Amino acid sequence: MEQFLYDFGDDDHFVTDYGSIDLREITWWLETIPAADFHGMPTGASDDGCIEEYAKGA
Repeated sequence: MEQFLYDFGDDDHFVTDYGSIDLREITWWLETIPAADFHGMPTGASDDGCIEEYAKGA
């Protein structure tokens, strides 16, 4: 929630990708996700390839 509202809320690319989402309609919950699942996790259109680029630097 913090990232949506404070870290990315004024990022033009992020707003383009996710600005149509009504945060009042989302049910939030905490979930544990194995690190291996991040490999195939999609990103918004403006961040296409982002995870792969981070992986190269790891």
